[in-house]
Amino acid sequence: MGWFSLLTAETAHVLQVTAPRRVEQLLQQQIDSHCESVSEMLSAVTAHAAKTILVTNSQAGWVELSGNSYAPQLLESLRVANIDVVSSQALFAEESDCPFEWKSRCFAELASEFAAQHPAQPLQIVSIGDGEFERAAAESCLIELSEIG
Repeated sequence: MGWFSLLTAETAHVLQVTAPRRVEQLLQQQIDSHCESVSEMLSAVTAHAAKTILVTNSQAGWVELSGNSYAPQLLESLRVANIDVVSSQALFAEESDCPFEWKSRCFAELASEFAAQHPAQPLQIVSIGDGEFERAAAESCLIELSEIG
């Protein structure tokens, strides 16, 4: 017999009412803590960059939609730092079904644009992704650029 079978109807009702609220509070505290760390990182990165662009494989608008729902302070950090959000999926999904290719092509295109607009400034790509293909796409772009220039 598990401990759940010992709950009375009254206790179960209290748990149903308070547990989700408490879990939601704990999750929001975690989200807020992560947002603060990410905002600090974004400030550090943008302080030394001519331009910072967030490249996502998610659908166009997902960063803004999820940010509005869960992390509005992070969206504010993106706005204050003048960071553009680009969806590699929106740009390249019609041509390929491979997320690595979307990201790799997007990095290459953005890097070429940056090099053309800022020929005297060094290009830096910082990849903070949750998948191996994220880093591989950044490395692929850097190798391609080093072969060109």
